[in-house]
Amino acid sequence: MIKYPLYVTLDTNIFDANKLDFSKESTLGLLVNCVEAGKLKVVLSNIVIKEVERHVIKSSDGVCASFRELRKQALNRVSEGLFEQVWVKPDTLFLDKEKYRKKCLEVWKKFLNNLNPEILDLTLIDLDSIIDDYFDYRPPFENNDKKRKEFPDAFTLMAIEHWSSQNDILTICISCDKDWEEYCKNSEYLFYSKNVSYLFETLFKDKIERDERTELIKGNIDKFKQLKHEQLANEISYAVENTNNFNLDYESSYGCDCEINNTILNNYNIKSYEILSIDDADNDTFTYDISFNVLINITIEYSYEIYIYDSIDKDYITLSSGHRTIDTNVKIDVSIEFEGDNGDIINIYNIDIPNTNIDIGSVELGDEFYCSDDEE
Repeated sequence: MIKYPLYVTLDTNIFDANKLDFSKESTLGLLVNCVEAGKLKVVLSNIVIKEVERHVIKSSDGVCASFRELRKQALNRVSEGLFEQVWVKPDTLFLDKEKYRKKCLEVWKKFLNNLNPEILDLTLIDLDSIIDDYFDYRPPFENNDKKRKEFPDAFTLMAIEHWSSQNDILTICISCDKDWEEYCKNSEYLFYSKNVSYLFETLFKDKIERDERTELIKGNIDKFKQLKHEQLANEISYAVENTNNFNLDYESSYGCDCEINNTILNNYNIKSYEILSIDDADNDTFTYDISFNVLINITIEYSYEIYIYDSIDKDYITLSSGHRTIDTNVKIDVSIEFEGDNGDIINIYNIDIPNTNIDIGSVELGDEFYCSDDEE
């Protein structure tokens, strides 16, 4: 069973592969949704953040350059007549490189703020280890003249690995870089994935399916609440009739014993509920345990005996005894197991009512019998 939230780090090339699209509907935007839903937490090296910012600037400047070139080509054709008739003045924002760059960086910073990453700086790296890796051609350094370009990756991976080991966390490293994959193979704290889609297609698959089952079950339970299903009412009534589930609280000026003889359910109202567990081992039939907060109105029939102790005869003397009845409202947490398929609840069983104390007030001689106020 996968433990959530997952911890994820991203290489700069993942942002590039997704075309720096930070919109809510984009793949990167889905990461923000997962963060807000508590499914994952993002850890980023400050190197990656600075690289992405540089790429945002480079991309925005490229858009402006392309737009200016297209405008130049369009203006060269104005003299041809047709273009002059339908010419629309272009947005000056795209012609001002600084303004457009500023707008793009604002979008990136807003996305980063929503992503809410744990940002790691270079204080977590061991420079001596990186130099050893460099000369020994260990990942992320390749055995060629491009090794010096891999230093940012080395700093990033070592910082992430050190942070993960300190916190005893397995971090998913998402990168298109083969060197990242090789580095992760030798680390017990880093797990490699080549794209973001892996998270949604594999790691979140059981979570998504569980959420869907939960919504289905909620729909079934809500229908039961609304209809006050006869089977549910009968099961709760049978459980209430078990007098072992209830204890009497009372006061008396004398010695007093009270014993419940019978309990009768008059009415019940489910206030709220919580799904405690779901088991779908056979994939066709669900069994699920629900904790209900229920307000029950019950009639309690009990017998009582009032007595004193005779110090001379060394024995107890009964002063009064009899039977009484009280109606009261009690809030209880009821645990119920259900069995059902994809459509409806098939069976209800194993209803459990915890031991519940009922305050019946004072039990005295004569007609003085004061009950506590019913719970609202």
